[in-house]
Amino acid sequence: MSLSDLVFFKSQKALDLKVAFRLFLDEKEEIVQENGIPFVYHYYNPQVHVKSLYKRNTSPLLPPYPQNMEIAHFKGGASHYLINNKFMIKPGHIILSADSPEKKQGDLLEKSDFIAISRLFSSFDGKGIVYYNSGKESGHSQSHKHIQYVPIYETPLFDRLITNWESPIIRFYSPLKSLSAPALEDSYKNLMSQMKRKTRLEKCSYNFIISKNNALMVPRKRSRHINGVSMNSLGLCGHFFLWERKRLLMKKPLSIISDLCYLQEKP
Repeated sequence: MSLSDLVFFKSQKALDLKVAFRLFLDEKEEIVQENGIPFVYHYYNPQVHVKSLYKRNTSPLLPPYPQNMEIAHFKGGASHYLINNKFMIKPGHIILSADSPEKKQGDLLEKSDFIAISRLFSSFDGKGIVYYNSGKESGHSQSHKHIQYVPIYETPLFDRLITNWESPIIRFYSPLKSLSAPALEDSYKNLMSQMKRKTRLEKCSYNFIISKNNALMVPRKRSRHINGVSMNSLGLCGHFFLWERKRLLMKKPLSIISDLCYLQEKP
């Protein structure tokens, strides 16, 4: 069984055994157009009570994992557990969790991370996206260092942000020569360097997103909007996650994104 087949098999099994849950329902998805960009709104599954499913004072991203949550343990250059996301956007939504308990969500990505990403992403032939929510304002929900993969194939805002579109927010992008670990690491370091020069911040929260052919980095000012909507890397791909009662607050998704990211300086 290939790694990608194993991921989907283990993912569905975890859902069937109710050790993992669908956080959003497909039948609740809605498309909202703004400036020619089709944003996808996903509405929370009311049957999943997120806060009650996490135990306090524990890290769900470190072993021991509940049965059927661990998929593989990457070694040989990579040092990561491949585990099911307890709250999946869709089957196949998984986590690469650094196996060292000392690693934090905000640490720089390093060689072992790119080896793990390359090994995983290449098994899917680059389909879907890999992302790293770095720092407290990036929209992450767990403080232990982890990278996520999700088999989402429509990324309308990401597709616009990796062009010369006059984006209202500061972002940095580059084509990927390949999905090899060295190519991913070179792209990441280049984008980090550009971000530091542009923002003049030695350290800031950011979202780093990888598709098959491109990488995107967006510095983040805040994780949560004043209207209560949070955004991580998936928001920058054009996917928002919210309760139905928040729908009226999301008439203009680009304004939400602009409030949560750094704006381009006006000439």
